[in-house]
Amino acid sequence: MIMIKQSNSLLFILLLLLIVVVSLSCIINAASIKTTITTTTIESSNDKINNLIHQLKLSNIKSLKQSNHQQQHNEQQQHSNDANSNANVNVNEQTFLFNVNGLGTLRGVQSFIDNYKSFKTIPYAKAPIGELRWSDPQPQPLPFVDILDTTQFGPMCPQNCLLPHGLCAQNQSEDCLSLNIFTPFNISTTTTNSSNNLKPVMVFFPGGHFDQ
Repeated sequence: MIMIKQSNSLLFILLLLLIVVVSLSCIINAASIKTTITTTTIESSNDKINNLIHQLKLSNIKSLKQSNHQQQHNEQQQHSNDANSNANVNVNEQTFLFNVNGLGTLRGVQSFIDNYKSFKTIPYAKAPIGELRWSDPQPQPLPFVDILDTTQFGPMCPQNCLLPHGLCAQNQSEDCLSLNIFTPFNISTTTTNSSNNLKPVMVFFPGGHFDQ
């Protein structure tokens, strides 16, 4: 009887151990399966995030290319417009030389569209700068030794310009004692003393005192 009881006890213990081992194995397998599922889920989420980042990069690159293409198109259009504008100016206007007795030779502009000739920034006195500042105007030495370029407007005298936008000169300077002369297109390229060649003249005198 004692032997049978001991044998049953051993069997019971072995059975308990077997149950414990099986339970532990199940727990370990469940934990492993859960870890695998979690890892798979994380990897799937990472793949989605990477795909989203890749799509955003592609979208940004596409937008940047479109922006650069539009900017290049605008620059090309602007260059084309500038070229057309310069071509029109070159066609409509032309420089020419005009000899004035006692003054010298001037390079002016003649307009074939508006039928006039212009001579801009002809100095009538020395620039009142340096030692000549706040002193009486000094006469301009004549005639001019070289051909005087009168194709561009010079700076206007310092003043508070209240004219509409685009009518005030961009540059102001004390070196502004000059004349802008506009004449009819059919003016002769040589001057004579004949009264038949004289034209009416309209003169504008600046107000001074830094006023417009």
